[in-house]
Amino acid sequence: MSFGRKMSVADVILISKKEDAFFRSEGYLLLKHAISPAEVATLVAEVNRLVEEAAKNSRVLREAYYDANSYKLDRIFRLSPVFDNLIDHPKYFGKLVSLIGTHIQVMGAEIFVRGPSQGVITGFHTDLGPGLQGLVSSDNIPFLQIKAQLFLTDLSSPDRGNFALIPGSHRTKVTGSDQDCYIFDINRLIGPNGELPPGSLQVLAEPGDVLLFPHSLWHAVAPNQFGDTRKSITIRYGQAALRPLERYDQVLADGDRNLTPRQRRVLGDWGSDMKGPYNPPNQAEIIYG
Repeated sequence: MSFGRKMSVADVILISKKEDAFFRSEGYLLLKHAISPAEVATLVAEVNRLVEEAAKNSRVLREAYYDANSYKLDRIFRLSPVFDNLIDHPKYFGKLVSLIGTHIQVMGAEIFVRGPSQGVITGFHTDLGPGLQGLVSSDNIPFLQIKAQLFLTDLSSPDRGNFALIPGSHRTKVTGSDQDCYIFDINRLIGPNGELPPGSLQVLAEPGDVLLFPHSLWHAVAPNQFGDTRKSITIRYGQAALRPLERYDQVLADGDRNLTPRQRRVLGDWGSDMKGPYNPPNQAEIIYG
């Protein structure tokens, strides 16, 4: 079963002017204690179960650019209904609607596991592929994609596998990168033991904190030199007209799940007349209420 109460239309809490200004200037927003301790405990238990099961069955995904002790599980909404309330969680969903607009969808969701590492776990890169590295953020326009990363383990001090970023880099056009969007100039400045370049920031987060950031932000994963394993959940939100990384037909067809109309719409249920993502019926009413 999903944890917590279902989100009602009155729970769409839009972003404040101060938060909006900071996000557009710096390229990130850390929401402290957005997920309650009880919710975190439920999520940690389910994540641990799924990770153990996937490792046993060799179903973890190890990307070539990860450190050897790090991997992820993808398509997590298919794996468990425990994550359903995260689709439009009241502590961050309204802020995403403010930044992206009502034509919003979930494009993908993953569990990240970051094990011990002397050097950086991943280098600095952007999201959405090389084709969009030339498209940077600017004032007062909707964002193409924003990720919400939910931290489940203690990252309140640096070099524990923390999320790392370059503040304001989401406004900087990338001039040189590889096919995985790893940025040449900034990654050359990383030291042999994972020392991050000047101007970079390691996000210090506690379990239950949520970080929002756009596709164009230059971000990385710092070394994990303390031996503990870091776990987090990332949900990728974007404009409904963008091609998602996964489809949710299996989730939407599951009669045992108690998905709300808003959750169904954000997962790609565009309505019985199937107009599609460009002009879905009653979009604002469903998202706002």
